[in-house]
Amino acid sequence: TQPVADETVYDLASITKVAVTANLLMQRAGNEKLDVDWSLDQIMPQLQDHPLGTRTVREWLTHQTGLEAWIPFYQRALEDSSGVFGTEATDGCAIAITDSLFLEDVYLDSVRAMILSADLKPAGEYKYSDLGFYLLHDALEGAGVDVAEWVQDEMVQRMGWTSMGYNPLERGVSPDRIAPTEIDLVFRQGEVRGTVHDPVRPCAKARAVMPDCFPMRTTWPSWEKRG
Repeated sequence: TQPVADETVYDLASITKVAVTANLLMQRAGNEKLDVDWSLDQIMPQLQDHPLGTRTVREWLTHQTGLEAWIPFYQRALEDSSGVFGTEATDGCAIAITDSLFLEDVYLDSVRAMILSADLKPAGEYKYSDLGFYLLHDALEGAGVDVAEWVQDEMVQRMGWTSMGYNPLERGVSPDRIAPTEIDLVFRQGEVRGTVHDPVRPCAKARAVMPDCFPMRTTWPSWEKRG
C-alpha cells in the first residue's frame, strides 16, 4: 500500500451529496430553475403518476420522502439469470465495475424500476436514503445538466482545484495516487481503487484530495448567480 500523501485522492462517497449535489442545486435555486417546495414530479415527469411525485424537493433533500434506505442492487444483478455482466466493455455493456467487469447499460432501467416499486412510507419521517439521488441524476440529465461537466466548469476551474471530479482513472489520475476504498471479497473479488463503492452508479460519487474540499464552505454564503 502506498503511504498517504498530500496528493492522495479519496473517494468522497456520500460527501458528494454536499460537495457536489448541494452546490449544484443551490445554484439552480438561485437562478430560479428550482424551488425546494416544488413537488418531485415537477422536476421528474416520470413520477407524475407515482406517489413519490407528490413529495417535495425539500422532503427529498432532508431524507423525508418515505423511501427505503437502500436496495442491494448488486445482489439483484448477480442473481439475474439473463446475465447482465461482461468481462470487457462493449456497446451496451460499458458501465465499469472493475477493469475486467462491466454492467449492461440497460440494467439502469431495472434500478429505476426497483426504486419505484419499493415500499414508500408516508412523508415526513427521517430515513437516510440514497435512492432519490439515483433518480435525481435522470432529472438533471433531462434538464440538460451533465453533472461531471458542471463540476469541472463551475467548481474545479473557478476554485483552481486539481483533483476534484468524477472518474479519476479516465481523467488520467494515476492509481498510485488513489487511496483504496476497500477489499471487496463479496462482489468485485478484489481491491476497489479508482472506481466507486457503489456498483450501480459508477459516476455517482466524486473524488478529490482533501485540501480541495476545505475551501468549499466559503463559497456557500456568496455563491454567484450564473446562467
